[in-house]
Amino acid sequence: RLETTIADWDRQHDVMARGSFLVTREAARQMEAQGLTGDIVYIVSKNAVAAGPANVAYSAAKADQAHQVRLLATDLGPLGIRVNGLNPDVVVRGSGIFAKGWGADRSRTYGIPQDKLGEFYAHRTLLKHEVPPAHVAAAVFHLCGGHLPPTTALTLPVAPGPARPRELPPFPHRRAAELGRTRTSPPRRRRPRGSPPPGSWSHRPSCSRSAGSFRCR
Repeated sequence: RLETTIADWDRQHDVMARGSFLVTREAARQMEAQGLTGDIVYIVSKNAVAAGPANVAYSAAKADQAHQVRLLATDLGPLGIRVNGLNPDVVVRGSGIFAKGWGADRSRTYGIPQDKLGEFYAHRTLLKHEVPPAHVAAAVFHLCGGHLPPTTALTLPVAPGPARPRELPPFPHRRAAELGRTRTSPPRRRRPRGSPPPGSWSHRPSCSRSAGSFRCR
């Protein structure tokens, strides 16, 4: 987005991308020093893989986090440390960032009242449900609670189905039918039965040289 400033970009990446890496690095160092195995879980976002309007700095930082999950799982696997992530859909109720200005920004972007954001995001999904913080916490518990011991390098969605695609404009022939018109096209030329299609090898003329002249048929 053209309005995104360098300061906006740096802050999002400093807090989420750089911050997540530094915390994970220090935690892994302590776990290795103490001979501990365990789990590290990144709270990423569906924006790591799904593009949204006016959200480039945040979404790019989340994509960075999502790839850190795979990279760190590779590095820390030999130590017995599992690294996984979660891609929650939008969490409106109980969200700190929505209460601190993000909700107002999203409200302006989508042109809807701020108190209707939860309903708006839920309506886009297959199950028409919001994602509360408790659902994200439950997913973290399953990753860390021994339910998935052989799982690492996974980014798990916490979402009531992907957002529905926007309705595409009708195709030209459908639009013509709606307007009561018939779409016309140039008449097709018919080939004689048994003749090879144009461009095929057998359709090309065969030529021979005889008495200093060429003869083609």
